[in-house]
Order: sequence, then structure tokens, then C-alpha cells
Amino acid sequence: MGRARFLQDNLITAASMLSASSNAAGRLSNTQKSGAGAGTMATHGTYTGATDRDYLVRVLTGGALGTATVVWSRDGGLSFDPTPLATATTPVTLEDGIAVIFAAGPFLAGDVWAFRAYRPHGVARLLELDPNTEYRSAAGVADPIDLVVDLGAAAAPDTLILGGHNLTAAATIALHGDGDAAFGSLDVEDAVAWARGALVHDLTTTPRSCRHWRVRIADPDNPDGELRIASLFLGTPTALSKNVAPGVTRGVVRFGERDRTVAGLPNGSVNAVAEAFTFEWLLLHDADRTVLRDVTAAMVDAELQRLRPVWFQMDDAVPTLLRGGVPHGDVYLCLWEDDLVLAHRASTEDAWDASGRLVEVPRTRPR
Repeated sequence: MGRARFLQDNLITAASMLSASSNAAGRLSNTQKSGAGAGTMATHGTYTGATDRDYLVRVLTGGALGTATVVWSRDGGLSFDPTPLATATTPVTLEDGIAVIFAAGPFLAGDVWAFRAYRPHGVARLLELDPNTEYRSAAGVADPIDLVVDLGAAAAPDTLILGGHNLTAAATIALHGDGDAAFGSLDVEDAVAWARGALVHDLTTTPRSCRHWRVRIADPDNPDGELRIASLFLGTPTALSKNVAPGVTRGVVRFGERDRTVAGLPNGSVNAVAEAFTFEWLLLHDADRTVLRDVTAAMVDAELQRLRPVWFQMDDAVPTLLRGGVPHGDVYLCLWEDDLVLAHRASTEDAWDASGRLVEVPRTRPR
């Protein structure tokens, strides 16, 4: 039996560190105009950026179509690209697959069009820690699909998690690491075992400090015709110093409401079920108290004033459980339901009791 551990230190901290060889298409909203000029503008193209963005296009120099110039902003008007663009009836390229087309005229200086670029299934979803959002590849999975990570500097992750995926048992999954962005030499080449739900893989290659990492997935017979993954973790686990799994009891909780008819029969549906873990850990050392405090701190998003989930694995020696003969990843995205309580034993300086309850964050929306 191994140790209980938490996985909250993801080396992938921003969507800008991620790219994919295949991604479901983004969308562009209709434009909304402010201003008295007669000129019009429409969006064109398919958005390929990683995150949702708010765009503004503002007339810099007024005049007829072809003479008037515009500048544009990707952050809702906080800043503008300094290079003026001429208005035209052919697509005028902005960035990331976005272009705009102008018509009519004249255009008045100060006229503004606003629109939004959406990436509902972009790689940024992999970092949201929300089972209801997910990265999706483009339709068609005949060729392997790569999720590529640029950490910015060499680092040595210990564990990979792919959570909330739709990969089939026939999928081939590999984790590659290299100092070269082209992955020419493959300093790390690990085969990753499949599991339903969330798969967890501990790296064994040493040394393995690499800047560039790649998850390569081949699943050509996937019946969905696309790959879907809700979470990607590549980082270092935080484990308690000794085997304390016997101090954890697990169960299942139900989310949703169930009423009864006048005849007394159950009515309604179960929206979701989730794993739950109740802790009664006794005689922990100061180091373990520090681990639990660090985990708790990592689960608080002070800027947004909300709790943030963390991956929890009850036993790091048992990455999967068999259910109906099928391996399920035994790692779960969880929140504290009952507050973590740390009590110091007065009889000794280095002894703490800990209690609390973690509950899995379930997916509550159908795919």
C-alpha cells in the first residue's frame, strides 16, 4: 500500500504554454457598432486562438471605403495594435484566423465595432479544473493528435493526469519530453496506460528535465470522431510522509433531487454521483501538517474569492481500480466539503490529528 497524495502543483500555469495539433474550430460573434458613420463591418474567418477574447475595431482616419483606416484591439480596448489597416471589401487580416470585411461608407473617425472570439473547446479548457468544460480535437482522428507544452524552461515533472477524457481502451498514449521544440531526440518517451475517467501516470525516466513536453494520442477508432479531454496536469505530487490510507474512508455521494409521487414512488433523476473521502488521520508529523496546509492554501483563489479543486489520489501505489473488469483511474478532482481541521496533541510536540472530507467535483452536464 502506498501513500495518499495531492496533485495541485501543475507546471502548466497558462494557456499560452499549450498548443494542439488538432482543435475544434472557434467562433466569431456578430459585430455591434457604435458611431454615426454609414460604413459597415463584418467578421470573417475561423478563430484559432487559445482563449476567448473581446475585439474592438476603431476608425482612426475617416473617409471613403479604401481610404479610411482602422486600428484594432484584442483586449476590449485597453490597448490597440499600433499599425493602421486600410478598409477594404476583401478580408483584412487581424490575427489567429480572424479577418474583417468593410462595406459602404463613408467612415467616421471614432466609429467602433465590437465582437467576441470564442474558443469553446480550446486548450485553455484543460487548465480550468472544471469537469463540464473540455478541449476537443477537430473532427477526424485518423492521425495521432499532439498536446504540446512549452514550460519556458527545463523542468522535471513527476506525474501526468488526463482527466475527463473520451479515449477508448484501444488508444495508444505516450508522453514525450525534449529540449528541442521539434522533439527530434526524445529525452523522455513514456508509454501511458489507459484507464477510464482520469488516467494517472508516474514518470520513471531519469534524468528527465525538459522544456518541451508532448502528449501524443492515437485513437483512430474513437466512435465520437474527436478526442475530448477536460483536464491536463503535468507536475509534482505532494504526498504525506507515511502510509495513512487506513485513515481514509471512501464512499459515493449523489448530487440532484429526488421527490416522490402522491403514490409514494420515487420521482426525478440522479444528476451525478461522486467519490467522497473522509479523513481521520492521527499522529501526523509537522511535515505532514505543512503538506496539508499547503494543499489547503492552493485550493483558495484569493483573487476570485472562491475555492479551487485539487487532484487527490488515495493510494499512489494503486493508480486504477477495476469496475466491471474495466480499469478506472483512481484519482479525483476534489474540493473540501468539511473544513480541514488540524489539532495539536499536547502530549508531544510533533504530533497532529487531521480530519475533514473531500468530495469529487462531478460532471453535471451531458457532452
